[in-house]
Amino acid sequence: MKLPFLAGLLICGCISSFRAQAVSYEFDLVGAPSGDSGQIFLDAPSNPAGANTDVVSYNITISGNSFTSANSTIQNPSFLLDWTTSMIGDMDLSLKNTAGKILSLTDSPGSANGVIVGTGVPSGNDNVEWDAPPTSVPDAANTLPLFAIALASLGWYCYGFRRPQMAVVAAKP
Repeated sequence: MKLPFLAGLLICGCISSFRAQAVSYEFDLVGAPSGDSGQIFLDAPSNPAGANTDVVSYNITISGNSFTSANSTIQNPSFLLDWTTSMIGDMDLSLKNTAGKILSLTDSPGSANGVIVGTGVPSGNDNVEWDAPPTSVPDAANTLPLFAIALASLGWYCYGFRRPQMAVVAAKP
C-alpha cells in the first residue's frame, strides 16, 4: 500500500521540480581581450522591445573588476534592450558594483559590434558582441535546488522507509 503511494509521490515531485524550474537564456561576451569574460541571462529567448528589467542575472569580469547580480546594480533599468535568439542587438546597460566601479555596455542597431567602457576599463573593448551559445541551457542557479529536492526524495523513498526486520523465533515443542 505504501509503495505505490511513495512511488507516485516521487514521480510527482520530480515532474513538478522540472516544470517549476525558472528558465533563462544565456548570452556570452565574445571578442573581448584575454582575461575579460561575461554572461548575461535574459528572461525570454528574444524580445525586440525589451528593457534592462528583463535581465535575470549576469556575471561579467572586465579588467579584473567583477560585476555580478550579487555585487552590483543596474543603474538604468528602463532602457531599451533588444535581442534575438542568436545575439543582443541593442543594449545600453550601466552597472555599478559595491566597489563603486561603473561599467557601461552599449551596442546600437546597425553597428557591427558593442563597446564596453567604465571605471578602470582600458580601451580595446570596442569590438565585442553578446552571442547566444550554441545551445542555451537553464540557469544552474535555478535548477540545482530543485534537483537536490528530487534527489533527497529519492533517497528518502529508497532508504528512509525501511523498517528493521524482526526475526520471529518459534519454540520447538
